[in-house]
Amino acid sequence: MSVHDVLAQKNVHDVVALNSKVVRPWINGMDIVRRPSDTWIIDFGVKMSEKDASLYELPFKHLEDFAKGNRKLNENAALKWWLHTRPLMYPGCGG
Repeated sequence: MSVHDVLAQKNVHDVVALNSKVVRPWINGMDIVRRPSDTWIIDFGVKMSEKDASLYELPFKHLEDFAKGNRKLNENAALKWWLHTRPLMYPGCGG
């Protein structure tokens, strides 16, 4: 789903407010020392259930469409394909 699809929603402010809880800017060292890349990431944390994650309809749908297949190929990520695969790093990164 594109930004234009989101903006076409009748309750766009509600959609943006809800989804901003899980859609965040993604930065790495290059973004800090150079120009930011304007890259975004869907982040459901490390403990959110699939049922709870699915309440964030647009981000969840995007992951289903673009990440689920690839993540299912990785045995470690297959059980919780909607979460990042290295939960032990999360607290160290400020999550």
